This record gives sequence, structure tokens and C-alpha cells, in this order.
Amino acid sequence: MVQKNLTELLSQLNVQSNNSEHVDAAKTCKELIDNGCSKEGEVFRQWLVALIKQDKYQAAFDLIKHYKDLDNRHGSEFVLEKLYVYYKLNSVHEFEQVYKTYSEHVTNKNQMERGILHIRAQFCYKNGINKEAHEIYEHLSESNKDEADDNSELLCNILVPLTADPKLSETWANLKHEITDMLSSEKSYDVLFNYSIILVALKEYELAFKVLDKAHELAVPEGYQNDLDTIELQKSYLLQITGQTVQSKEILKPLLDRLVPGSPLQLIANSNYHAFVDYSKFTTNFDLLLRQINQERFYSYHLQKYTHEQWKLINNNLLFLNLFNNNQINRKETILAKTLHNYKNLIDNVAIEPYKTQAKKLYHFTMQSIDSGINGSAIGNLLLTVQLLVVEKQYDNAIRICENFLSKSGYAEKSPKLFDQNHLVVCTILFQLYRMSSRIGNINRLVAILEMLPEEYINDNSSFWIYVAYEALANGNIEKSREILQRLSTDQTNITPEQNELINAVLSSSESAFDEAVRLVEDIDVEQIRSAGIRPIAPKSAEKSATSILRAQKKKLDIKKKKKRTARANKFLAKREVVKKNPDPERWLPLKDRSSYRVNKKQAGKTTQGGASSKKIEQALDITKKNTASKSGKGKAKPKKKGKGRK
Repeated sequence: MVQKNLTELLSQLNVQSNNSEHVDAAKTCKELIDNGCSKEGEVFRQWLVALIKQDKYQAAFDLIKHYKDLDNRHGSEFVLEKLYVYYKLNSVHEFEQVYKTYSEHVTNKNQMERGILHIRAQFCYKNGINKEAHEIYEHLSESNKDEADDNSELLCNILVPLTADPKLSETWANLKHEITDMLSSEKSYDVLFNYSIILVALKEYELAFKVLDKAHELAVPEGYQNDLDTIELQKSYLLQITGQTVQSKEILKPLLDRLVPGSPLQLIANSNYHAFVDYSKFTTNFDLLLRQINQERFYSYHLQKYTHEQWKLINNNLLFLNLFNNNQINRKETILAKTLHNYKNLIDNVAIEPYKTQAKKLYHFTMQSIDSGINGSAIGNLLLTVQLLVVEKQYDNAIRICENFLSKSGYAEKSPKLFDQNHLVVCTILFQLYRMSSRIGNINRLVAILEMLPEEYINDNSSFWIYVAYEALANGNIEKSREILQRLSTDQTNITPEQNELINAVLSSSESAFDEAVRLVEDIDVEQIRSAGIRPIAPKSAEKSATSILRAQKKKLDIKKKKKRTARANKFLAKREVVKKNPDPERWLPLKDRSSYRVNKKQAGKTTQGGASSKKIEQALDITKKNTASKSGKGKAKPKKKGKGRK
């Protein structure tokens, strides 16, 4: 084959051709690289671009691996293309490695290419790193003075991470008011759509409906059917979570009819439609259900078509369906998958085995896993075990397992070393369990231990600490409740207006309020009420002691009755003579073969000619016994006595 001229090959390299000759461009790049051109880095970059234009991301990934030496020499010339390929395939390890190498040569974000920052932000959002994604888009928006990017698109991208976590915004507490102010002036339905998702996360459903209606109104003239279908799907979901199931179904049915079967949007709509059915672990055909929602197609899309939050919910639902279908669950990277994997290995059949047995098995397994360490799936095992123990009303074991978890962080020594989100969840469960089992002293002890935590723990989890303060207030510990709320009020950045009202409701109640309460009851004549026969309300401790006395008395009566019943039975049995008989030595033989067996008349009549009806008849017919008897002289027949008769 005659080698082509290098200039001729370069002239054929036109990736941006109007005729979409990306296939020919890729072939040309391959020939140039194989022939050893001087600009290997630039040609290889164009080769990757040609494959990206054809959506052949796996082929581009394999190409980078195949030309590893070329990547080592000229990799800095096509960093953007490599990152984009890794982002589309969600190759986390490769993406992080390339981005780390690139960022080491750049001192700050201002020196980075805007394209690389865009890809990094999209990658972070896809993998749930919402904080970094939000920071990158805010930086891109602030540095967009020359309007390199569209401002409305940048605003939309800034809002996307907030749909997963609204608290990323510094002004998240006032987001509701900001969105209300922008509703009349905003002209982009993409921005309004993201606003609606943020409002759903903030549980502002009424305002979310208004924003969605406005977004739909603006999207209709544009005519993009996929965007209209997405808005319709979000509206049906909003109706579903607010309990308006009939209206939600009315939107989903025509939506499912016009969506392409197997498309990412159709799979979500189909899954939402099946969520209206009440499933039973005993009667539902989960195999058929998994086929109807197209489990295999969901797994094929994974994070390539869905966001991190979407895939998290979808994967959790699929895991539970496989659990109740008694399928094997793989131990994946998520805590839920690891927990259900352990659960399935311990329990033979989740749908059939009783909860009491499940609770017992999981209790011992979780205690051992917590003793080994509280990292990994220990928190998942604990939550599942506590749920089963509460169903069986085994509150003491549930409390014991939670306290064992907290003891690994210095709970018992009243010196917590590290309290992350898992520990706060366990503390909340403990408060509920103490309340259910009337352990008021334990509640006060837990409040005292939590109060010793450093200031940063309180500022980062305002909702939890408001709950702790109100628990202390419910137990009459007003001083500790005020101390906790006073520490919260010093930093208002993470506190919503609703939470601020709860804090002020306690802090604003001064001593004069308590004096007013005393003044209202000081004129009551207690002695007169008692003389009228009205009994005062006894405290819980007195009620508990009274019930314990009644239980002790009942226990004594039960023991007394049992003794009387035993004595009466012994007296009754003493009057009866028990005749002791030796066991029959022939008890192992069949009934017909025993010597004591007697044949009925009916059975005797049924015997055939030559047949023996009993053992005696068999012995009588035995010739050998007769011969031995005659030889011994004992077998001679005695002469008959002549009786008196007629002559």
C-alpha cells in the first residue's frame, strides 16, 4: 500500500465539517498517528473530538488507554477532551487523577480554562459533590464579565446543586422570599423549573405549584417536547407527594403513552405510576413487578442518564424490591446495599420468617459489628435492628444497642470524641426510646452529655439542637434548654425564620411569665378541694410504684393458687393404687404373631383350606413334635373309660 503524503492527510482533517465527516476525520487521524506525524498531540486531540462528536465515548476511552505512551508525552494538550470522556462514562478514578494532575500546575481557579471548570462542576453534581459544584458555578458567574457564557444558563447551573441541598446557598433561609420576588420577572423556564425543585426540597409545595405553572406557560411557545414532558413529570410528582393521587395519575397516563418506551424519562414516569399500588410481601409477584419497571434498563443507564440524587432513590427502591423477592443482593458501596446484604445472609426468607426471630438474629449480629467498629455499614445495621426491636416492643435491647454505638465515641465517659451525622441520628432515636420506656433520668443525662460538645457541633446542626433543647424543656430542665438555645441564637446563618421563632418562644419567656403563672394559681384553696373528695393527680413515679405493688400482690396470689392445685392433685393420686406390671416381652412382635392372640369367628371363617388360624393350630399340625412325643412314651393315648351304658 502506497503511503499518502502528510500534507494531503492534514488537508483531510476537518472535524468541524458541515457534512459531518467525523468518521473520515477519525480515520485520517489514525493514519497520521501511525505514520508518525510531528504534531501528535494536536492530531490525537482532533481524533478524540471526532469520536466525541459521534458519541463514541467508550471508543475514546479505549483509545486513550491504547496510546498510553502518547498520553504521557502530550497529555497536557487534550486535558479537556479526556475529562469530558471520563465525565460521560462516569469513570471517577480516571477523572480525579487527570484533574488532580492538571490542578497541581494551576495556582488558582482564575488560571483554569472555563471549559474544564464546567466539566468539573458537572462531574461533581453527577457524583453528589454539590458543594464544590455550587462554588465553581458561582466563580464562573462572578468572572463572566466578558460574557463568555450565557448569564441565564449560569444562573440555572448555580441553582442545580441547590435542588439537592438548598442549604448550600448562604441565603438559603430566605430563598422562599427571593423566589417569590423573581417569579413575576423571570423569563427562563429552565430557571423556574430549578426553583420549583428547590421549593419542593424546602417543602413549600403551594409556591412550587405556581412556579411550575409559570415554567410550563413559558415552555409551550418554545415547543421543546422533552422539556414539556419533564415539567409534566415534576408536576405529577408534586401532586403525588401532596396526596392528590387522582390528579397525578391523570397526568402520568397520557405522559406514558407519548414517551418512548425504555427512555430515561419514561422509566421514571413508569416507576412513579407503579408507586400508587399497595404491595404486599406475601401476595405481590415481585418478579413480574421488576420486569414491568424494567430493572435491567435502569441499571444500564446508571449515572450516565440520571443525577446522583435520582439514581440514589431509584437504586434504593430496586434494592428493597429484590430483598422482598428473596433475590441475592450484592454488597455495593452504599450503606443500604451493605445493610440489606447482611440482612439477607442472616435471614433465610424475609417475607416468611417472624419478626421476633429476625430481631433476635440481628441484635446479636449488630452488637458484634459495633464492637468491631462503628464505621461502614454499622449505622445501617443499627437502624434496621432498632426498627425490628421496636416492632417487637423490646425497648431495652434497642436502648442497649444505641448506647453501645455511642460508647465508641466516649459516650460512657461523658467526653465525646467525634459526633458526626450518624451519632446525631442515634441520639434522636435514644430520646424517643427513653420517652417510650419512661426513662426521664436517662434523657437528662443524655442532654447533659450533648451540652459538653464544642461550639461547632451546635452551629452546624441547628434543627437537632432545637430538638434537644425542647426535650430538656419537656423534662422541666428550663435552664439547660435556655443555654442550648442561647448558643444557637449567636449564629443566625444556619437558622430558618421558623426555627428562629421556636428559639425566641423559649428565650423571650422571662421570670415575669413564671410569676404570672404563680399568681394565677395562688388563690386556689387546696384543702377545700381535698375535703370535697377530689383526688390530686399523682405523679408518674407514684403511679409506677402503685402498679408495681399490684403486680407483686398478683404474683403472690398466682404462686398460692399453684401450690393449692399441686396439693389437690397429689391427694387425688394417693387414693388410686397403681398396679405395676412387667412389660410384655412380645410387645415388639406383630399382633398376629403373639401367643396371646385369639382369632375372631369372622377371621376364622375367612381362613382358606390348609391355612392356620392360630399358633396353637400350627403347633397341633406340626408332625415333628408328635413323633418326639411318641418316642419318649409320653405320647401314648390313654384308653377310654368304659362308661355305663345300656346293655
